[in-house]
Amino acid sequence: MLMVWNRTLTGNDPQIEALCRRYIASLGDKRAALEAAWRGCCADGDRESALRELASLAHRLAGSAGSYGFDELGLQARNVDRLASILLANPASTAGKNLAFEVTGLLDAIDAARQQS
Repeated sequence: MLMVWNRTLTGNDPQIEALCRRYIASLGDKRAALEAAWRGCCADGDRESALRELASLAHRLAGSAGSYGFDELGLQARNVDRLASILLANPASTAGKNLAFEVTGLLDAIDAARQQS
């Protein structure tokens, strides 16, 4: 199994370990929000708003994941943020072809991280 949590960041400090565990517990809600935004991107309606939400959620996850030792998760979230941002700036971009793959990878990375508790 791919190691998704860099536990060396906790330094065996029980308080930091507890913060990391709370972060892991919050990943279910983060996953649900990302999945809902992605469904909005794929549905009829205001796709631009859904894409903005997806980019925002991925951006925040990219920032927080590394702080808690989830380097792979942070990288995957950055990929989604980058591609969504490209599409927002240029809807005709070919970045959309890779976005579905990257979103699936991000959801899988969240699932793997949630199993680290």
